[in-house]
Amino acid sequence: MNWEAVGAVGEVFGATVVVATMFYLAMQIKENKRSNQMLAATRIAESADAWIGQIVRDAQLNDIYQKGMRDYEALEISDRNRFDLLIMQFLRAIEGAWTHEKLGFLDQDQWYGYRVTTQRIIGSSGGNIAFNKQRMVFSPEYGAAIDLMVSAADK
Repeated sequence: MNWEAVGAVGEVFGATVVVATMFYLAMQIKENKRSNQMLAATRIAESADAWIGQIVRDAQLNDIYQKGMRDYEALEISDRNRFDLLIMQFLRAIEGAWTHEKLGFLDQDQWYGYRVTTQRIIGSSGGNIAFNKQRMVFSPEYGAAIDLMVSAADK
């Protein structure tokens, strides 16, 4: 047997194994990305559902939310504080969605719903006041993204 031929066969076999391994790794990376997208979408949806759920379950909080959205200045000081915290909690949940969308872990169809909801809530007079009072607790980039979302809704 010719050792050069055996070596050549070995090299071809090795190259084939390397290509197959690369293909397998590419598939695993793609599957991992999809899994991360699903996990991100689930966590964000749970956070948004929890935010909505507290408003739905608590009639007083629902009243504060509805009044704050329409006429922030009409709220009593303690109710303004609750409304401000409610808006901050909403924005924290949306910040997660925004971050995941920016990193490519959130599907555009999913992001659409969060973006429109943000436009409606922060685009309201009370939501906008509450956001601007608390703007400093968010990163400048995220604050600018919220401004952009709201201004895009106005067009």
